[in-house]
Amino acid sequence: MRQIQHVGRLFRQAEHAIAQEIHKHHEALGITVSQGYLLMYLSRRVLAGDTPIYAKDVEQDLGLRHSSISGVLQRLEAKGFLFFETDDGDRRCKKIVLTEKAMEIRHKIEDNIRKTEEKIFRGMTPQEEAEFFRLLQKATENLTEGKAEPHPPFCTEQEEDAL
Repeated sequence: MRQIQHVGRLFRQAEHAIAQEIHKHHEALGITVSQGYLLMYLSRRVLAGDTPIYAKDVEQDLGLRHSSISGVLQRLEAKGFLFFETDDGDRRCKKIVLTEKAMEIRHKIEDNIRKTEEKIFRGMTPQEEAEFFRLLQKATENLTEGKAEPHPPFCTEQEEDAL
């Protein structure tokens, strides 16, 4: 019988450490980890020309509930990173429109992610880094039977404050 290695606990510890590191960087920008994640997702769609963007699309793409997305979007709107525009084709639908402020902060968020990844891979060779990614992908495929769903770091603002 295989001895238990407590892999799940190690993953959780690593995930928590990464979230704390990113939180530390994002705090200086006045955003939470969830807000940064959503801003990156939205800005990538905008840069790819994938517009208009609706909250319903975000929910489906990220596999999250409306209440989770709605709260983060409202906080981003209050901070001036986006606004909602009525769709001409369907007045019930509201398009998500990023402001210039959102597109500018995107570079800082990417820089924070880069710094965090550099810290994660410190002391690893390029081969070890590639092997780490390969094994992590393999583990994910094994656990999801090849149907890996995106699982963003969305949590409530209170949970983020506890990090």
